[in-house]
Amino acid sequence: MARPNDTSARPAKQSPKKRPRRKRDPERTREAILEAAREILAQDGKEGLSVLQVAQLAGVNRGTAYQHFQTREQLLEAEGALPEVVVACVGGGSNAIGMFAAFLDDADVRLVGVEAADAASLGTGRAGVLHGARSSILADEDGQIADAHSISAGLDYPGVGPEHAWLRDTGRATYLPCTDDEALEAFARLSRTEGIVPALESAHALAVVETLDADYVAVCLSGRGDKDLAEALAALAAG
Repeated sequence: MARPNDTSARPAKQSPKKRPRRKRDPERTREAILEAAREILAQDGKEGLSVLQVAQLAGVNRGTAYQHFQTREQLLEAEGALPEVVVACVGGGSNAIGMFAAFLDDADVRLVGVEAADAASLGTGRAGVLHGARSSILADEDGQIADAHSISAGLDYPGVGPEHAWLRDTGRATYLPCTDDEALEAFARLSRTEGIVPALESAHALAVVETLDADYVAVCLSGRGDKDLAEALAALAAG
């Protein structure tokens, strides 16, 4: 009889089978997403339509389905063309990679990520491992993580998702720095001219728009600025 802690009596764990990597086919993916949406609409109406259901029916992840509906397709419908440039702020990189995902195969669309100047792991970092992922990080020659700083808590991070390092290294995306002062100026400008108070992290993306030499630019506003008002107003008053 095996003892309770006798691991020899337990069945050996089997490694999960790796799914074959699916070849990218953006047109097929878009058609699958739209067909899934049409099917759900016909069956359950608007009340039954959700991004999660569309993603499950189309066999794609929720982020892919979301971006096709919320960004790429809406821009095409509104303007009849894709933007010249897509811009998003980059800290860890989650909102930016979500914004970029639907445009990766559109070679004419430039992808621009904007980092905090004092937390620019893509602009000034080196290859290394942080939180289990090998990417571009802020570290010294011994691999010790360096300090990062940004007025935005969302960008105050010494690493970035590996997909962004790959996009940088392949030249598919460009990454630019933005200082606290530049972000604050963009924060105030959008609030004043459009009545939209952006998150301080999003203000970093807004700050570079005028430098891009493009007329049609899509900017990811990744959050609301009401949570950042105290920080932003104090910094603006001090500056």
